[in-house]
Amino acid sequence: MALMSLFLQGCNTIFEDNSIVTEESGFAIRCILSLSPHPNSNFIQGMAVHNNYAFIFYTYGYCKIIDLTNKKELYQTQLESQSKNNHANNAAFSKIYYEDGDILPLIYISPIYPKNTCYVERFDIEHNSFQLIQTIIFQDNPNTDTRCSFTVDEESNYIYRLSYEGNNKLDVICYMLPDCNQSIKTLTDKDILYNYSFSFDSMPAWQGCCIHKGVLFALWGGTDSKRFLAEIDLKTFECKLNEFTSLFPSEPESIAVWGDMLIISSNFPCGIWNFKYL
Repeated sequence: MALMSLFLQGCNTIFEDNSIVTEESGFAIRCILSLSPHPNSNFIQGMAVHNNYAFIFYTYGYCKIIDLTNKKELYQTQLESQSKNNHANNAAFSKIYYEDGDILPLIYISPIYPKNTCYVERFDIEHNSFQLIQTIIFQDNPNTDTRCSFTVDEESNYIYRLSYEGNNKLDVICYMLPDCNQSIKTLTDKDILYNYSFSFDSMPAWQGCCIHKGVLFALWGGTDSKRFLAEIDLKTFECKLNEFTSLFPSEPESIAVWGDMLIISSNFPCGIWNFKYL
């Protein structure tokens, strides 16, 4: 089946129950697909989902496209912004279509380096390639060494900048998603719609995030550390922190929504997991 036809198909999120790994404390986590490294990069980073297809990004900006329904790899490619500095830490689709007739909306990539930068790329289905459409630069104190990730709220057309300072503070900063007609767009403090800070006890490594129906889902955790999923209501700013260390045998990397289900990508081993509330 042609790649374009695949992307036009709707969503189907049926799982077989025999893949449950473990369940307790109100959660069930099950591996729905094992993944291999990309030929040019060993480590999974960001993940974004459109219909039944997951775009799995690897360190340096390499990418695999996965058919979630049939549990198979379709294609390998790379971002136009691919470089040794592009960590591809987080990825999120918008609802913005660059040209009439595009099958996929623009995707927003968090490279980590250069800091305070977000790449906006368009996927060309016919040629299995990405095109860098825009670079968004978030103006900041040059002395700040805070790492930032970005995610998009498709419903509100907002882009969120999430910066994690030290090991106990998360800043959530909201901007209107800029028009994509400028190749370089700088956002300043004047463009901030609102911001909110969250304080935690000592936390492990910051990982990926996504927004669904007004809730920000954010991951923390490493191979040898505790693992957490935060749920932040973006209207009330109430935060629920869920620890799932004992349930998850891998390093969580990124999180996305497939249909009505949360899925998490991981390293060590590499895979995609369904995170379900019981």
